[in-house]
Amino acid sequence: MWDRNQNFFAWTLVRTLSMDVHEM
Repeated sequence: MWDRNQNFFAWTLVRTLSMDVHEM
């Protein structure tokens, strides 16, 4: 029951974490 904004925020956070790990 998440809002689209919450889902987008969560997806962006996951992508950011993945990018950080990939850069390492």
